Amino acid sequence: MIAVVTFRAKNTFIASLRWTENWSARILEDKLFLSATRTVNGTGQELRDAIDKGRYSICGHVDMAMVSALHPSTLSTGLFVPCRDAIESCNRCLTDYTTTAEQRFINIKDGKLNLTRACWLITVTSYHRLGSGRSPLDVKWHALATRGIRDLRTTPRDMIRYPQGTVREVWKEGEKA
Repeated sequence: MIAVVTFRAKNTFIASLRWTENWSARILEDKLFLSATRTVNGTGQELRDAIDKGRYSICGHVDMAMVSALHPSTLSTGLFVPCRDAIESCNRCLTDYTTTAEQRFINIKDGKLNLTRACWLITVTSYHRLGSGRSPLDVKWHALATRGIRDLRTTPRDMIRYPQGTVREVWKEGEKA
């Protein structure tokens, strides 16, 4: 087993939103796995606009606009519905991801006034299985790296062999070791 390798992208701004990513890599079951924890926060409307424009991606096939946990039901009156670790999967590559949406209230001092402002904190943690990690020609690596759904070399994810959540489960088991 190799040591966990980490990479952090900080202070990536789109409009007034702060987007951060923390990446880690592991060899598990003799396969290369990556995990990324992405956080973004802002007021409801500015965050909703940024997510709906698809400016943030989880893999080459799923952007934040496609994450069902970030879309309230038609019965909801808010821009987001709180959730914790809602799990979803890409149907093209071996990527699982969990979504947490939390509303927070922050105090802002404006001169003599103390204002309370509501904001949302969105956290999406993705888990990617890249195969052996020895060649970008590996089918699993290629599936993650491919942007479009029309790539003939990439077959859809085998949901019988790799059902939703299995990539995440392997990563979590590796954390225990």
